[in-house]
Amino acid sequence: MERSRNFYKTIRLGYILISVLIGCIAYNSFYEWQEIEALELGNKKIDELRKEINNINIQMIKFSLLGETILEWND
Repeated sequence: MERSRNFYKTIRLGYILISVLIGCIAYNSFYEWQEIEALELGNKKIDELRKEINNINIQMIKFSLLGETILEWND
């Protein structure tokens, strides 16, 4: 009888351990999901900044080319 009680206690302890591990895995995946969302938001902001800088560079090149054509005009 004593052996079966120890056996059932071991089984219960195993189930509790499995439940705790599943809870830890769920918490860890949720935390990582939130962290990935924050990183993606930061990447979007950086991408928008790069696009703005690229547009400014294109405008500067256009103005530079306009200036070169104006210098070539003959009065």
